[in-house]
Amino acid sequence: MSPISSEYFNEVFNGKYVLLDEGNGPIHSLVTSSDGKKLALGYTNGIVKLYDFNRWQCGGCGSVWSCHLEQSVECLAFSSDDNILAAGFGSIVSFISVDVGDVLVNSIKGDMYIRDPRQVNGHVARVTDLQSNTGKQTMFASSSIDGTVRIWDLTTHTSGVEMSMPSIKVHAQKSTRGARDLITCLSYVGVSRFSNDYLMAGSGTGTLLKWDSRTNAPSINRDKAHVGGIIELATVDAMKVVTRGEDDMISLWDIRVLKNSIASIEFPEPSFKCCIAVSPDFTHFVVTAGRKLYGTKNASNSGTEKNQNVKSGIGFFASDNLNKLGTLDLDGIPSRVAWGRDTNQLFVACHDGRVWVRCGDNDCDYAAMAHKTRQREMQKKKVEEAQNLVLTGGMEAYPADQLPPQFEETLMGGVKRVKQVNMLAQQHVPKKPPTEREIENSRIPEDEEDIVETLRNRQQKFAEEFKRRKMEEGADVPDDVYHTGLFMRAYAKTQPKFILEHDAELGQTREDKRLLGVSKCPKCGIKICQCGYMGSR
Repeated sequence: MSPISSEYFNEVFNGKYVLLDEGNGPIHSLVTSSDGKKLALGYTNGIVKLYDFNRWQCGGCGSVWSCHLEQSVECLAFSSDDNILAAGFGSIVSFISVDVGDVLVNSIKGDMYIRDPRQVNGHVARVTDLQSNTGKQTMFASSSIDGTVRIWDLTTHTSGVEMSMPSIKVHAQKSTRGARDLITCLSYVGVSRFSNDYLMAGSGTGTLLKWDSRTNAPSINRDKAHVGGIIELATVDAMKVVTRGEDDMISLWDIRVLKNSIASIEFPEPSFKCCIAVSPDFTHFVVTAGRKLYGTKNASNSGTEKNQNVKSGIGFFASDNLNKLGTLDLDGIPSRVAWGRDTNQLFVACHDGRVWVRCGDNDCDYAAMAHKTRQREMQKKKVEEAQNLVLTGGMEAYPADQLPPQFEETLMGGVKRVKQVNMLAQQHVPKKPPTEREIENSRIPEDEEDIVETLRNRQQKFAEEFKRRKMEEGADVPDDVYHTGLFMRAYAKTQPKFILEHDAELGQTREDKRLLGVSKCPKCGIKICQCGYMGSR
């Protein structure tokens, strides 16, 4: 191992891991603010979460806000002043307010049938990477598999007038023959470390692309920079970038001379997504490593990423000559990594959703304050203290964990009386038979299969109840218990169309003509006998 000269590297490499989040699903993107005290995560289910560690130290825990987008979040980027968060999902770039988590504006979705990319105001395919312009707080750059790099400026958007925002500039590849090569990664490079003079991008065929961000000049291509596609690209110094390819090679390039790389080193194949993070002083960078490095090529097929045999790590390299300084083990397969600038903390997101932070021994107390297990310890301590806490209710006192059934603890820590449920009201009480008025005023729905039978059952119950009541009173039971008049009144209210009015003029309808000359039943009083008396004659 070469001598370690960077304090940033020494502090992180000799530090220890602290678990920040136990996982809410696979993470596709991770980015930190410039001061390293804000962390944004993008999930495969379209959720974007922001964590503010300053609020965690003040007693809060968890995300400040979460925003749900339509598709999986592929990439994230903070603005230079950390007030805006750009998120790429699908072919759209969404710009979110960091303070409240509201979407300010979305980019325009381009027309895929227009061949010339300069005639389209937005991406027509999936966005792969996002970078913020350090010189302008409202400017971002995005790359896509449609083969273009687009520049976005939020100052061109008028709030409340447009629902989406067009790009102000588009960079396409120099060659216009055939289909454009997809762009997988993007980075700003300048004459100084924090300038944005050039845009460097890597393609799916291993081509390294360079554009002058100050002009509309065509791209300068370095074909076959890697055998296969370029997975990741990052700026490690002024006019220098490092690339990671599908050929298991890491290469260092001077963008002024792209003919040959400065140095190259072989590094094992990564699992899932490879990511590069540069130290705050630009002297070192880390690369996520996976299966082949630890001889677990079939780790992803084991059924779960939490298998003890599944190990991955993070490789540390020197930015000037690509000397490998060491590798740190990690319990999980990393998908994204970011290095906080001011706090000098290394954040690692695993594919199973867990988020780790590696920091020095002096900063572990700070990280522990932001650790979710810290909150669990505080809750456990609160429960233990509650056992000795005495709450009063009236003239009696009870321990907080031994309240009687008539009391319960509120969310604010107080005590309230539980509402008593009348069990007698819930018991089954048999229904009384309907009274004469209820039978007369009750209307049966027209979709009833047998209206007459329903009325007969109701009247029969009434007759039985009436007969029983008279017998208990010792009174005489009348012969006409069936009460023909009651049946007739109820039937007339239920089906008035079948009842003939004696005062009305006959022969007005077809039904009336059909009933001419037919005598009424002396028992039920209906011409179309319903009681069966006329049929038995």
